[in-house]
Amino acid sequence: MSPDNRKPGKTGTPAKRGKAVNIYLHEADQVRIRDLAAYLANEGLRVSDSQIIKAALLLAEPDKRLLKAYREIKGADQRYKQEPEE
Repeated sequence: MSPDNRKPGKTGTPAKRGKAVNIYLHEADQVRIRDLAAYLANEGLRVSDSQIIKAALLLAEPDKRLLKAYREIKGADQRYKQEPEE
């Protein structure tokens, strides 16, 4: 890549780069990503975890299923467990 962050062969088009973020995943989430990557590999595609997550986001819709999934995930998130009252 050229020093001015432009892809070779493209005229005046800056390369698109995402922002690096940390996402904490449980083992089950990592297994699910690997399973999805394996499915795509069987279709002849080489994909990254980031591409799997982006594809899943493209499929996501703001509806009741998303709300239900969020509530399930939040309930399992140990960071939000309240201390039992004494």
